[in-house]
Amino acid sequence: MKNIKLIMKISVKVIVKALINLIYRILTLLPLKSKKIVFVSTRSSDKSENLTPLIKEIKKREHNWIVVEMNMLLATNLTQIYKQPSFTLKLLYQLATAHFVVLDDYCLPLYLIKKREGVEVIQIWHAAGAFKKFGNSIENEFQSPLEYYNQSLIKVHTNYDKVIVSSTAAIAAFSEAFSISESDILPLGAPKTDRLFDNDFRDNSYKKFVKHYRVGAMDKKIILYAPTFREKNHHREEFKLFFEDFDQFVKTLENKKALMIIQPHPYLKQRAYVPEKYKEWIQINHGPMTTQELMVVSNAFITDFSSLMFDYSLLGKPMAFYMPDLADYNDTRGFYGNIINELPGPIIEEETELLTWISLFESASSSAYINDFTKQWFADEDGLASKRIIDYICMENNV
Repeated sequence: MKNIKLIMKISVKVIVKALINLIYRILTLLPLKSKKIVFVSTRSSDKSENLTPLIKEIKKREHNWIVVEMNMLLATNLTQIYKQPSFTLKLLYQLATAHFVVLDDYCLPLYLIKKREGVEVIQIWHAAGAFKKFGNSIENEFQSPLEYYNQSLIKVHTNYDKVIVSSTAAIAAFSEAFSISESDILPLGAPKTDRLFDNDFRDNSYKKFVKHYRVGAMDKKIILYAPTFREKNHHREEFKLFFEDFDQFVKTLENKKALMIIQPHPYLKQRAYVPEKYKEWIQINHGPMTTQELMVVSNAFITDFSSLMFDYSLLGKPMAFYMPDLADYNDTRGFYGNIINELPGPIIEEETELLTWISLFESASSSAYINDFTKQWFADEDGLASKRIIDYICMENNV
């Protein structure tokens, strides 16, 4: 029975892939537009943090670019094809007629086609640095040749011509993750971090925070907690706080006069909540502020396996890594190189240790250590990554 279901899956993949390729080949009969650039994000229906700065930068240039923006939260399997057929067709059209296609994440239609010559795809991954393994760095275990064949039908992270990373330290990891030559990986920076250097953005973030979090926010330390999502067998799990003694946790925040803002991962569809009686000391951000805005206004940062730690290191503030499931995560996902031993803050596996860190985080910070980490993972700390990337694209287009 299991093999029958797998054969049916394979059959559907073969048919869908052939159909998508046929549609794409027909669309390639249309002329290629040399000054057309398409920005595609499948992470959210909102504007992309990593692509929006590039769109703004290229619109400053007086080169008559045709700029197209496409944002849609999509599944990472074939269900996206029939759930969002209109988006798929529009994307295939852009992949057939644009000179440049810029991505910030997984893009299934791209992996189903034989890309037209003259179309250059640039992957600007949504995460800076290289921390937890992803893409082709994650080894899959197959119980039969049929399972292997099913997996190999769609080769993900293919058809990229160039990949942009935050520094040379990330090149080897991205080369492995995307099976792309290191010479095609350019350490030009992470566009989303440009805003962290913008004084107007910082000022507006503080004003916005006071407006949305009036519950004594002005006289409290702000701790941002942004855990990553967990997944098992490619199924995303619900949001988990990992806090067992909530009363003691809130008491620690109260003694510290600290407000914790929890930022759930954007992939999590199920809304998290905190009991009403705790809301003076713990709040969950369900949209009023972006993660970057919360980073700027916060006094400290707690995460686990999130690459947001790279971005936050640019601010030079204390951070801690709360990893009660570190051993399991290391066994199932793993990390690049020796980075787990080089994090810019303590690894904490016990709740009592986390409470101690919260009580003492100002004295526990090490700005020099954070600064060394930042210099390793960001080639330039100047807020000009978007300019460098658009300069490269313009150079490629001889403008």
